[in-house]
Amino acid sequence: MATIRSADTRVVAVRMADRLHNMQTLQFLPQAKQVRKAREVLDTYLPVAQQLSMHTVRSQLQTLASAALRRNRPPHPSRHRVIVALDIERSTTRPDPVKAELRTILYELFDAALRSAGVHAGRRDRFVDRGDGLLALIDPAYQALLLNHVVPVFSQLLASYNASLPDPGRRQRRLRVRAVMHAGEIHHDDNGCFGEALDIAFRLLDAPRVKTALQAASGPLLLVVSGDIYDSVVRHGPGGTAHAAFHHLVTAEVAGNQHQGWIHLPLAAA
Repeated sequence: MATIRSADTRVVAVRMADRLHNMQTLQFLPQAKQVRKAREVLDTYLPVAQQLSMHTVRSQLQTLASAALRRNRPPHPSRHRVIVALDIERSTTRPDPVKAELRTILYELFDAALRSAGVHAGRRDRFVDRGDGLLALIDPAYQALLLNHVVPVFSQLLASYNASLPDPGRRQRRLRVRAVMHAGEIHHDDNGCFGEALDIAFRLLDAPRVKTALQAASGPLLLVVSGDIYDSVVRHGPGGTAHAAFHHLVTAEVAGNQHQGWIHLPLAAA
């Protein structure tokens, strides 16, 4: 990069033209070399082209480098998963040491609730950390069990933990959680997971009316389920959580489509 910037502009122009030609025939090179050259364009050639006002060349290099990176993205098949995401209430108002405590307890209690239903590590993906919450992607065979067993157990564990806190500092260390449950196709790449199903889940979880509902609730857990979960597990599913315990609260829009959310306060037994 330094040699290019300090060279005569005519030499730079020749090197830019040479790299442009290389990028136009990049598809004939091994995959690793294509990726390396595309990254060199992003790191070195684009800034130089911008500095020398070579806007057309810069645009062409940008297009070719982006195409190479997309073309060489490793294939990862999608998988159908039950999505459970958790978010700690008022996390941003707590000092960092308290946040650390709450994160630890959140992970431990939720994993304990999963284990109580036989959902061990081999039946789910590794938890995805979300700073003030977590994302769990779970084998769809456990969909009904998650709603009818894991959620009530998790709620009871939260209630017991909060009740065990000493009076000094109890309010600051109290753990209250919003949760969402949805299901759909999850896509993966080298940077993590993505997909419309996740977009839907997090739109429902972060809906203002869901946050307000937890603030007004006395229990430590509020669950919002998507319309898919409501129809397959609550409304038409066998046994378990009573239909009347859910009520429609929120609608989230994703990709121009409306997705319904139904809320449930599972701590009636606490």
